[in-house]
Amino acid sequence: KEVLKQEQRIKVYVQRLQQNVKDMSNVINSILPAVKPVLSPQLHHLQLTIHPGLSTLNWSNVNIDAFLHQMTISTEELGHTNTLVQQILETEVETRLKEIPSLLFYEGEDNTVSRSCLDFIENHSNIIKEKFGELTHLITQVQAGLFNGVNVRY
Repeated sequence: KEVLKQEQRIKVYVQRLQQNVKDMSNVINSILPAVKPVLSPQLHHLQLTIHPGLSTLNWSNVNIDAFLHQMTISTEELGHTNTLVQQILETEVETRLKEIPSLLFYEGEDNTVSRSCLDFIENHSNIIKEKFGELTHLITQVQAGLFNGVNVRY
């Protein structure tokens, strides 16, 4: 009778462990390659969390429940952090990067107006300064978005 209880308990542990491994694998595979360096502290934390299961735990340990629980929590935290970083990249970085190509540094001249060379240079210098200011602003927003992504904590 005791052996049957033990067998059932071990089957439940195996199912939970398989589900945890599947969830962890899905989360890790969902991390963009460019984001992995940003999430390296969280990935390292997950490695430390699963280490006892790879080195010291066995099926007769009483700590299996705690281990499986910690593995679940660490995987969920990594998934949540990854989602936040990806949202920041989409909303604060990618949208700003898409705006940059639309900045025109040269606007065509009306050929019907006669201008001196100095007028032409002054006019276009002002346009370029204005567009450079817009570009600088977009770059600052991209940097802020990247900074927010790097500083996401769980």
